[in-house]
Amino acid sequence: MRDTNLLLTDAAVAADAFSASALSLDATPAEGIWLQFVITRNHTDADEVLDITVYGKDTDAAWAIDATVTPVGILKQIVHADVANGATIIRYLLVQTPLNYVKPYYNVGGTTPSWTIVCAVCSGPDQNQVN
Repeated sequence: MRDTNLLLTDAAVAADAFSASALSLDATPAEGIWLQFVITRNHTDADEVLDITVYGKDTDAAWAIDATVTPVGILKQIVHADVANGATIIRYLLVQTPLNYVKPYYNVGGTTPSWTIVCAVCSGPDQNQVN
């Protein structure tokens, strides 16, 4: 089940970038929280790849890949063979951090990459989910 108050939507991600918004967590419980990524591939190129790294900070300002951010979770790379053009896949990531904010960073590759990504805090993966 998703918490709709903790939802990020990023459409047509075609270049390396942080998500448009950060999730305000004020740290996670000791057992962590689950993030659900609903990922749709928007282009037919046969060389598209997507790497998602979730970073954490104590303040929601000046997000950049530098010493001020800490990686708190990484999803296995998603490639064109994992999802057909126009299709959607779901991936889950357990995040544990004492930091106040987390924000996904999308590293895309390929000739004309385009992905729609929805990230939400959820209660955990489906029982049959395989990552």
